[in-house]
Amino acid sequence: MNQTINEKVFDEFSNNEKLEEVKDFIKNKGLNQALIVPNFENFDYNSIKELLVDLKELSKNGLVEFITPTSTQAHFLKGKKDELRDFLIVEQDKLYGSYKGIIIFVTVIHSENIEAGFSWVLPRENNVVIIPDGFFHGHTYLHEISHALGLEHTFSTTNSNDVTIEIMKKNITIYKDNIEKRQEFVNRYKNNKSTEIINFSDKTKKSVKEIREEGNAEIKNQNKLLVEEESNLNDTIIVSNKYYFPQASTDNIMDYGKNYDTNILNSNTVNNTFHKYQILLIQDGLKITLK
Repeated sequence: MNQTINEKVFDEFSNNEKLEEVKDFIKNKGLNQALIVPNFENFDYNSIKELLVDLKELSKNGLVEFITPTSTQAHFLKGKKDELRDFLIVEQDKLYGSYKGIIIFVTVIHSENIEAGFSWVLPRENNVVIIPDGFFHGHTYLHEISHALGLEHTFSTTNSNDVTIEIMKKNITIYKDNIEKRQEFVNRYKNNKSTEIINFSDKTKKSVKEIREEGNAEIKNQNKLLVEEESNLNDTIIVSNKYYFPQASTDNIMDYGKNYDTNILNSNTVNNTFHKYQILLIQDGLKITLK
């Protein structure tokens, strides 16, 4: 890691006044609307947990990139954020054990897309927020935590997940058909002795016992995929944006406000409100995160 950038991140955490403003924004200007009282663990300079990673090794594995061979500043790669998240979770668990709650990785990795932070709405079990460049603003943390608890942007079209939903519905139909066909095949030999050998048209042979074991294993696997896809479909429908508002037209925390000022933490122009349906979603999302 570039020590200068690393020190910059820690210096931001050493600013107690700034840190308390961030906590206050999350607690008293955001999550309090959902009757959620956050417990901040390891969120100060004296207790922050350090996770040292080799950025050059991450670059070799295609998770980050350096702009030039001599650069010390790593950048996020498009399409690799899921893999980077999974890597960070594994490393965090190795050092500190698994954690129930929202985990925030404040990183020295740079984002070129002017992203102050990012998180994942799905799967709903996601509890990770990643902050690039040691970015330190209460609105960013609240916005990304809200994503982790199940909220889409208010300017996401209400049908933005329609394609995904249709694919999931088709997958569910396929799994059900596979289960039915496999069960019918196994049932053909329900009255046969398990030691009996069956000759197939492709000149292969199997005992009835093998047919039953393989068939039941496949049915079990297809049932597992079916349950997972039905759960994914349900979650996708739940978190899909219920109402559409043009970008920068509301003071909602999940909007990008046109008057947003990163330098004025408590400015009235900073978006910090939730809709009722969003409150219900993040309350439900918190229950899932804390399971």
